[in-house]
Amino acid sequence: MIEQGLVKLVQTGLAASSPPIVLMGGFLATLPKGQVLPSWTYQMVSAVPDRTLDNAKGGLFAGRIQIDCYGAEADDAVSLSWAIARVLNGQRGTLADADGTYLDSAFLSDTHDPEVDEASRTWRRVIEFDICYKVVFQV
Repeated sequence: MIEQGLVKLVQTGLAASSPPIVLMGGFLATLPKGQVLPSWTYQMVSAVPDRTLDNAKGGLFAGRIQIDCYGAEADDAVSLSWAIARVLNGQRGTLADADGTYLDSAFLSDTHDPEVDEASRTWRRVIEFDICYKVVFQV
């Protein structure tokens, strides 16, 4: 699945950045309670699985992925969001997922100002990417 491939891509890219950022993250939709910060979650917020850009089976699928970056301070959430954007923006190639998904493009399309969650005492910044991809191996 493309989501698994994108999580691996981001984690590997963050670990290879300078300075390296090694953290637990890439959770689907919800940050686990008590998670060490900074961390991040993702969710597909738009995808049309039976429509492709060339209207033929095996064509490029279009979608939108939302990544929520969390930090104890607003700066932590913003810094993590920019680090993820540097990894993912403009990325292209085959992802390390079970389907061998080919990522044709990923472009930062939207950012939101950091928001505080008083109850959990954390900050969250949302970034969104428009992606085009092709599933190479379908089971």
